[in-house]
Amino acid sequence: MQSGWGGRSHRFVLVALLTASAAALTACGGGSSATASTGLVAAPDFSLQGCTFTVNGSIPPGEPHGLKPSFPVFSPDPSASAAVKSIEEHGGTALVDGAGVPPGATLYAGPDRSGTVVGTVPSGESILLAEPVIWHSDGDTWLAFFLQCGGPNLYWASLDEIKQVSPATATDLTTTLSELKGVPPYSQSHQASFETVAVKDRSLVWTDSSIPFPVGRGQLIQNV
Repeated sequence: MQSGWGGRSHRFVLVALLTASAAALTACGGGSSATASTGLVAAPDFSLQGCTFTVNGSIPPGEPHGLKPSFPVFSPDPSASAAVKSIEEHGGTALVDGAGVPPGATLYAGPDRSGTVVGTVPSGESILLAEPVIWHSDGDTWLAFFLQCGGPNLYWASLDEIKQVSPATATDLTTTLSELKGVPPYSQSHQASFETVAVKDRSLVWTDSSIPFPVGRGQLIQNV
């Protein structure tokens, strides 16, 4: 299992699962895309063509092209501030691997389902993730990521909610997270793993600087 955009095949399995669930769901985004004034942490300096991530300056063969999100401007809510502060003070965890958020899933401004709702992943679309932050809160597991062309703030998706809209996607992700417990670090295996992240100069970074992938990439894609 290898990671990185255009890396291991796990993310394409997720795309297939996300696509299979799309026809049965309806959702909406809302507003026009815009940039909030500031974020708790800055997004990495992604290499892009439009809203599509590139690897070594080009879009890898077979990779889907990114769409411009239509979510409204938002600011991090108190739960996001608390989570980032905790990562800054004690460290956090991110997944060196791909993941996905299916159509119909709600996106939040922090890891709190009673907090600020940013929008819903539209029907027929999904969010393809690479190296998302993994956060645990009140018995729920959250994926945190920057959404390309979606402003400077972290988006948060709840695994419990993903289970409701796409059980297959949730099962696949839950299995992956379970299987990676105790797996050797990426520096030893060059395979999918959990790795520690920190906040440095207002950016999320790996404590192991040898990991070559930016933390928390997200790209809205059209399901096919």
